[in-house]
Amino acid sequence: MTSKTGRCNRCGRRAAATVALLVLAAMGKAMAGPGPMEVPVGGACIGRFLVNALPVPAAQPLYIHAAKRITTRHGVGRADFQQLLAARESELRQARHRDGGTLWVGSTRLDETAVVQTSWLSDSSRAGQLQELYVHDPAQRVLFLVSAQTDAARLPAAIDNLRALRPRIHYRDAATLPTGPGFCIGSGFIRGARLNTEELTVALQVPGHAGAGASLMSRVVGRPDRGLLQRAGVLPAGTVRLRAGKHSVDGLAGEELLVRSDTDDGPEYRFLWEFQGQPESLQRPFLSLQLGTQTATAFSSDEEALQVWDQLLDSLRARPGAD
Repeated sequence: MTSKTGRCNRCGRRAAATVALLVLAAMGKAMAGPGPMEVPVGGACIGRFLVNALPVPAAQPLYIHAAKRITTRHGVGRADFQQLLAARESELRQARHRDGGTLWVGSTRLDETAVVQTSWLSDSSRAGQLQELYVHDPAQRVLFLVSAQTDAARLPAAIDNLRALRPRIHYRDAATLPTGPGFCIGSGFIRGARLNTEELTVALQVPGHAGAGASLMSRVVGRPDRGLLQRAGVLPAGTVRLRAGKHSVDGLAGEELLVRSDTDDGPEYRFLWEFQGQPESLQRPFLSLQLGTQTATAFSSDEEALQVWDQLLDSLRARPGAD
């Protein structure tokens, strides 16, 4: 775990450099989603946690598991799957490498619905390679793309690693909560609870409030960062602090900073809660929940904004049996 925690420490230091209020200021327009919706009973499963909100369909979430980025594509039939593989291979074969040849390295079929395609990371790469594992579920018309990087000399080990990962990835109905250990990735699920560099950033819809949006972030850390309130500093002019201080959620001793900015168009709300995490823990990683408004009519008053926030924040909890 030495190299993995090293990467997590770097993630933490980069996050520490981000001023909390700048994060809050970027929330509103990026995260606003549609209006009323139905959240699955028990909440939506995101990573190893549950929350009473749904991911924004149009926003591409970030899911990282074992240092591999995983994305999901819907509406992919059998023919589409084969065409996608052929198109990607053709693209890489046509891309030229500066040392001669192309970016294409080769393909490894793991089974009838899983293929690894390997290419050079760039036209100047001499060691770094990209592995793209395509896992197709034809019955559900869902495709999972797992992207990993390694050195060319370690290609056989990288393929073996993806071969071991492949049977742990499968489709998951978003309305059904998993019961065993694992990591929810939208329409997918990765079984297991082995410590790794898990990370996610997911935009969320706020039920019943079309002018507001939220986001959930999580990552395994090697060393916790300074607390939110230590980093917040002085509020900008025109910003009112509605609430700030410690706020424990599901046994996690976090901190929150809730502010309102009074603009010519009306009030803008920026709410942020963080738990800095415990070293090398899937159960207690770094967690951040944010809420922001895009329109002045998102909430009728400070009291309503705080009530919605408390309901959203207090719904955040670890999924039973996730690890």
